[in-house]
Amino acid sequence: MSIFVRKIYCPFCFESIKQTDIRFLCKHCGVVIPREPSFLEKCGIVGLPKSMRCQCGKVSTFKVCPHTTDCGLELPSKIGDLSDITIAIIGAAGTGKSHYIALLIQRIKQLTNAFDWSLTPLDSETVTRYTREFYTPLFEDHTTIPPTQTGKIRPLIYSLRLNNCLPSFLRHVNDCLPSFLRLKNHKKVMLVFFDTAGENFNIDTHELDTIGRYICNAAGIICLLDPLQLSPIRKELQGKIELPPQTTDTSQVLNKVFELIEHGFKVQGRRMTRNDQVPIPLAVTFSKVDAISAPDQNCPETLLQETNIIYQESRHCGHLNLGDFNNINDYMRDWLDVVDKSNEIRQPCANFEKCVFFGVSALGENPKTSGTKQTLSRDPRPRRIEDPFLWILSQRKLVDVVSD
Repeated sequence: MSIFVRKIYCPFCFESIKQTDIRFLCKHCGVVIPREPSFLEKCGIVGLPKSMRCQCGKVSTFKVCPHTTDCGLELPSKIGDLSDITIAIIGAAGTGKSHYIALLIQRIKQLTNAFDWSLTPLDSETVTRYTREFYTPLFEDHTTIPPTQTGKIRPLIYSLRLNNCLPSFLRHVNDCLPSFLRLKNHKKVMLVFFDTAGENFNIDTHELDTIGRYICNAAGIICLLDPLQLSPIRKELQGKIELPPQTTDTSQVLNKVFELIEHGFKVQGRRMTRNDQVPIPLAVTFSKVDAISAPDQNCPETLLQETNIIYQESRHCGHLNLGDFNNINDYMRDWLDVVDKSNEIRQPCANFEKCVFFGVSALGENPKTSGTKQTLSRDPRPRRIEDPFLWILSQRKLVDVVSD
């Protein structure tokens, strides 16, 4: 019996995997090494073996996804040792998903001391792809990241080690215990960032199996919406700034997300909450808020006052500051009362058990068109991009929540 063996998810095809089904690949002769899990592994008492010996005599440490038809890719070496935390970052074309992911990763590294955590890439592909496709354009070339192409996209995979993860009242007790009795005061999770092409949201739901599994198995969803696609804002800013072309209806993105989850849950045999709501936390995040600010005096109600809290430094330091979070959430809801009078955005949000609102800016400025490129005047200066991420971690009790 293997009822005690926990399921994990492949970070490439997002299919559920039983630990006992994971195989090893011999790089010397190119065959998948057959293995029979031990009784203790089947009972969930011991973990995955570190290596397997092939019939050719070579020892392999390379694990592969057992779903060979749709995937079969090499898994991260620590796949069996880490908890799975997939942050689904989604949105229509042009919402800035790639920029958000690029700057969020940088921001997580910057917050290492404040949150006592460390971020480590789990494979060489992550290092190579992040440097080539994200860091170099933004920080060396000062250009925007080209739109994500449709088709199979390799995720960025990291290990996030969280230290001092015990509740505060237990930490003091734990410190007083002899070393052999102390509880483990850290946790390692695998973070998976999957940059989907926005155009995929225009494909029929049943053709989006991989994206559907990605969203359904996520610890939380960050749904990026472009405020420059909202009609009241476009009308106010027409001729004042360089507006992007009008694309997918903003409200349709949230409807499509719900359709994907509803379909995915049926396929997986999962249920919604008792109120038929999605149990996955949803952070509705308006990007590019730097482009919709205005001076306090004579600020149109469709724009955001430049002295507002949303343009101030985040107050989350080592924890999620509940007062800061509530202020942002309330302010964005009030703003939606103005720019979403028909409730086209808030209505699909009612399908989620937990839904909150954020405003962020990845680049800190509106890019300028120069020939065939979008250029930046300086290094990106992100604002509040960590807020949705911290909220999702707090929902999994991976960071503390502290009131003012």
